[in-house]
Amino acid sequence: ERDSGGAGDPLLPLAAPGVASLKRALLQLHERYLEDTLDQPQGREGSTACVAAIDAGARRVHVANVGDSRCVLCAADGSVRALSVDHKPDRPDELARINALGGEVRQRRRGVPRVYWREQYGRAGGLAMSRAIGDTFYLQLVPSVPEVLAAPLLPGDALVLGTDGLWDEMSDHDACAHVRARLDAAARRTNEPGHDIMAQPRALAQSLVHAALERGSTDNVTAIVVLVDEPKRPHAATA
Repeated sequence: ERDSGGAGDPLLPLAAPGVASLKRALLQLHERYLEDTLDQPQGREGSTACVAAIDAGARRVHVANVGDSRCVLCAADGSVRALSVDHKPDRPDELARINALGGEVRQRRRGVPRVYWREQYGRAGGLAMSRAIGDTFYLQLVPSVPEVLAAPLLPGDALVLGTDGLWDEMSDHDACAHVRARLDAAARRTNEPGHDIMAQPRALAQSLVHAALERGSTDNVTAIVVLVDEPKRPHAATA
């Protein structure tokens, strides 16, 4: 289920304390970022954020995102589910909000939709996301308010979190198929299916990064893989 609006069908009822904590943490990160960049008058520096918080007792995960980094659930039953929706300027609800606040969205560089202040178009570079951490120049148009989704977790599930450089070249299904193929290969090499790779999720994250780069990604490529052996004992690593 989504908090803060947007498209997508329900997953799980959101636990209010968990949602509030995630939203508060990301908003505090934004405020800290602004404090640390006061000496940068242009206000053009910023970042995205995608956070997965696993509630072991409830066997669920809450995912909060700001920007176009994404979290995908690769379920043990083979299904694939995005647990965040990218904050792209041409997303209908985001586009309506931007237009109402005096901004506009245009495709300029390489056909990528970008946010501009209406009176600044042609004089200032646009932003290719509709929410962000930092980026004070577009602060009114591009807020730092996260959206939060929740989903159940079961043994054998995997989470893939990645920056847009990963998702530019790999679909959600591509990433999950990549992870599953390597988990299956690892299971065939050991007497305890999945045991060795469960201890080394970093190898999966690195493999995803390499695959995106080999496909031609020219953007930042960062990946985190979380393998759920039991919800109380997830294994995670980044690359």
